[in-house]
Amino acid sequence: MQATEKEFFDHEVSIGVTPENPEYFMLMDSVANIIKNYSRNVIEIGAGMGTLGECLIHKGCDYYGIEPNTYHRKFAKSRGIELHDLRGYPSHCQMIVSIEVFEHLTDEQINEYLESIESEYFYFSSTPYHTTEEFDAWWGHINIKSEDEWINFFAEYGFRLYKKLTVPTEWSLLFKNENRKTS
Repeated sequence: MQATEKEFFDHEVSIGVTPENPEYFMLMDSVANIIKNYSRNVIEIGAGMGTLGECLIHKGCDYYGIEPNTYHRKFAKSRGIELHDLRGYPSHCQMIVSIEVFEHLTDEQINEYLESIESEYFYFSSTPYHTTEEFDAWWGHINIKSEDEWINFFAEYGFRLYKKLTVPTEWSLLFKNENRKTS
């Protein structure tokens, strides 16, 4: 059975996936440092509690975070970070960011984002591992692919692997879209 929004939020707080955890904040700040080298205009799909957004905003980036979880949005707002639900989002940016999110979405949902947001870069990380059926179900892991499968999937949208990264996870990838360039 999949976790409710509240259970998911409470669990992330309990394991320290929050900007109030200095180690997690520093990890997201490291991601923000990489991002700002390529882009100052970012849309994050699956913004969680807004930690990366907070780091990017402090670095002078234009940030738009999309987060369906009401508890995550409320938490981010309490820290001054405005996150948006799934209704209406900008149609272009320099970089799309999605960290540990796409394993929770169907290919059709991912397609909707990639077809409707023009972007030159895409910063991506998604767990390539199945764990137990119960764990994957609780976390809502419905779309786990290997690194090569994701690379091939994104190539269908014009995104080519540009660079392998190690932050925030060992399976982080930076893609460049040779077909679309925005500023």
